[in-house]
Amino acid sequence: MNELRAKDYAAAAQAAAASTRSEPQAQGSKNALGIIWRRKWLIAAIIIGFLALGVYITKSLTPTFTASATVKLDVYQANLTDLDSVVTGITPDAREIRSQLQVIRSRKLMGRVVDAMNLTADPEFNIVLARRNAAAERAAQGDGWFASLLGLVGLGGSDEEAVPEAALSPKEVRERAIDSLTKRVTVLPVHFSFVFGISVSTTDPVKSATIVNTITQQYILNQIEVKYQATEQATSWLSNRVAELKTALEQAEEAVADHRAKHQLAGDGIVDQLAQRLASLRSTATDATSNREKAVEKLNALLAAVSQGDLSTIANLTGSIRLENLARTITSNGGPQAQVNATAMTRFNLELEQVTTRLQREISQSDASLAALGEQIAELEQRQAKQGDEIVTLRQLEREAQAAGVIYETFLSRLKETSVQQGVHKADAVVISEARVPIAKSSPRYRVTLSAALILGMLVAATVVAILEMVDQTFSTPDELEQFTGLPVLGLIPSAPITARGNVLKFAVSRPTSPFVEAIRNLRTSVQLSGVDGDVKVVALASAGEGEGKTLLTMALAHSSSTQVNRRVLVMDCDLRRRRLTSELGGRGIPGLIGYFGGKKMVDEIIHTHETGEFDVIYADKSPKITADIFASQKFAALMAELRERYDLIIIDTPPVLALTDIRVISNYVDLVLFSVSWKRTKRRLVRAAMASLQLSNSKRLATVFNRMNIGKSIGYYGSYYYN
Repeated sequence: MNELRAKDYAAAAQAAAASTRSEPQAQGSKNALGIIWRRKWLIAAIIIGFLALGVYITKSLTPTFTASATVKLDVYQANLTDLDSVVTGITPDAREIRSQLQVIRSRKLMGRVVDAMNLTADPEFNIVLARRNAAAERAAQGDGWFASLLGLVGLGGSDEEAVPEAALSPKEVRERAIDSLTKRVTVLPVHFSFVFGISVSTTDPVKSATIVNTITQQYILNQIEVKYQATEQATSWLSNRVAELKTALEQAEEAVADHRAKHQLAGDGIVDQLAQRLASLRSTATDATSNREKAVEKLNALLAAVSQGDLSTIANLTGSIRLENLARTITSNGGPQAQVNATAMTRFNLELEQVTTRLQREISQSDASLAALGEQIAELEQRQAKQGDEIVTLRQLEREAQAAGVIYETFLSRLKETSVQQGVHKADAVVISEARVPIAKSSPRYRVTLSAALILGMLVAATVVAILEMVDQTFSTPDELEQFTGLPVLGLIPSAPITARGNVLKFAVSRPTSPFVEAIRNLRTSVQLSGVDGDVKVVALASAGEGEGKTLLTMALAHSSSTQVNRRVLVMDCDLRRRRLTSELGGRGIPGLIGYFGGKKMVDEIIHTHETGEFDVIYADKSPKITADIFASQKFAALMAELRERYDLIIIDTPPVLALTDIRVISNYVDLVLFSVSWKRTKRRLVRAAMASLQLSNSKRLATVFNRMNIGKSIGYYGSYYYN
């Protein structure tokens, strides 16, 4: 029966644990809130301390004032003339605009501002003067502890103050003034525009506004000076270049004239004449060649006809009428083979000889004419080639002179434009809002400083609390105990306001409505309800080590249970070594368990009624060497069986689990083991080891009691309010 109920109890505990695991996020939030509530005073102290430190720092720091001016870049500015190649303005390129922001913060421009305002004579920018003033002030007022603290954290002054005064030359003082001014200047662009703001923070509002306006003036003046210098340099360079180009142009034109005169080049007409003449001679030569070829062909044909004796063909070839007549005459008188008229034949031969001679003479004349024409053509061709080379050279010289003239005219025009532009330059930036003297301080900003102190205090407090929670290996809330052990917490017992454990019964009688007594009643009810049909008759109080309050709980629980009507309660002191329960109840020297186990006393002789008459007690009268053997004996089992029949509730005070093995044996005879854990005292490792030991003993039912609690810190305001 007990085993079945134990299984039901274990199943219920597993279901509760599963339910707890199903809501890890909510449980984690509860744990975090619980930690915050427990450490609320520490958290509040840290936050208040940081707020106080922030207030003190803001009161101690020197106030500063920030003045601002707004400048717009005129990226589309036009010059009087087109001088982009000489003086280049600002382009709408984002990189160029960012470059201008760096120009404003450049050491060159900051140096001009330092010189213009003589900031080396200002202690705020002159380290030597600042050090002297600080030394005089400390000598007059004395150094405070907070000034020393600020010096340690880096807020009490610059590292540069350690530099000896004699080591700083005027140049170094100026350089450090430039560094100090650069650190105080802020240049920020306005997004998606050509506007940017210039801000300066100093301890004097008028000084801040003056420095900002001086920076804008020097920036604009610097742009104008840069353009003026560029124009002046360009004008000087262009003047020298124009003079050089003029000389080069004159030399080129002289070279053209000299070449034309030297080679008698009047122009393109002479070349054309030579070409026409050469073409005419080549045409004449072609005709003469054709005529000669015809004469040669006619002569060859005539000679062939003469060799054949064909008078008609000869007459036809010569085209002479006389020869044709003579040929007919000779032919009509008998043909060429017949005896012909000698006279006619003679005359024919003479006429043929004249024709042949004339043809030969024509051929000779054609040869002579062709030879003469060839010489003339060769001479004209040579003359034409030489004249062409000279013309090409002349054309090259003319082109060079023309190019020199174009370059000269271009640079001369640029020189005139630059001369016109010089002295009328305009800056590429416009001040659209000058700096005004600020009214309110820019730093220290109380709201920002206090907000930062608050956030920093919260972070530090969270860190400290986290470290404390990590270091703290005890239990602070019932939820932590329940999650760690996996066992239900049947009672939350506050600390009893008594000086000794023996006074707990008197306190319970005199203060029946106190939080401690109410918590004991709740524990009594939880013990009764933890069983089925009220069968929890034997309860053992256990703990990991000594001083966990289990003896006090035993007496208080016995008193509370005995106040119920017709309820018989027995208290047993099974801590045979320490016997603290026996001592607190005044049972020293009275026969108890050892007398019974030794056979000297019967059961009735070892049961004693407490002087209050509320419950019975079995004391521990001796301290044997081996106690576990006593509780493992059959006699102890018989005793427990008999006591179960006599009493409604038996409460056993046991020795610590980790000190002796007695509880592991005793737990076999009890219905419920209440494991006492002290708030913020019992270590987790001890609880883990004790639970492992009890589980090895096969204890059927285990539950925990959160003892000696601080109600306000562990379960919050409402629990404290309820108990109070």
